[in-house]
Amino acid sequence: MDKKILITGIDLTGKTTLIENFADELKKRGIDYRLNKSDLVKTTVYSLAKKLMDEKEDPLVINSLLFSTFFIDAEDYSPSDDILIQDSYFCRTIAYCDAFNVPYISEILRNHRFEFVGFDKVILLQSSFESKINRNSRELDDMDKLLLTNPEITKIMETSLEQEIRKTYEDYITIDTSKNSINQVRDIAIKYCESIL
Repeated sequence: MDKKILITGIDLTGKTTLIENFADELKKRGIDYRLNKSDLVKTTVYSLAKKLMDEKEDPLVINSLLFSTFFIDAEDYSPSDDILIQDSYFCRTIAYCDAFNVPYISEILRNHRFEFVGFDKVILLQSSFESKINRNSRELDDMDKLLLTNPEITKIMETSLEQEIRKTYEDYITIDTSKNSINQVRDIAIKYCESIL
């Protein structure tokens, strides 16, 4: 089968919620799937990047580590009989670099965009700024707090992410999570991916 689904969006748009609900639906259907968060090589690099973030390390160092994971991924996504659900990818890193003025990484990623892993279906989540504020019932990390207090950075990231998705993938859908319930978002996503399930 070897089908890959990308679910992306900036923080506080409901990615984790959709991924959990999407995975539950696949489980109900008896469809094998895997998530990228625990079984790929890049998890180790992400852990180091998170440690450096906590230590307030130079953002360029952190983004360089994150950047390296895309080359790791390009080699590590081996064909499989299950469906891979990927939580964001290099377009989101480009959006972060654009928002925080780290052009070195974003330019390299842009120049190599077609060398990274391709996806059969791409789901881009967006939400209003008010909706992001309403999502703050969960424990917020530093990025969440930054986005909730800097609408201009949020806008730069969203605009950049949408532009990169449009340039990279022919087949994608945008879902506004502030205008749809959790179940509606899941149903729209499942219907869009139905042809590969």
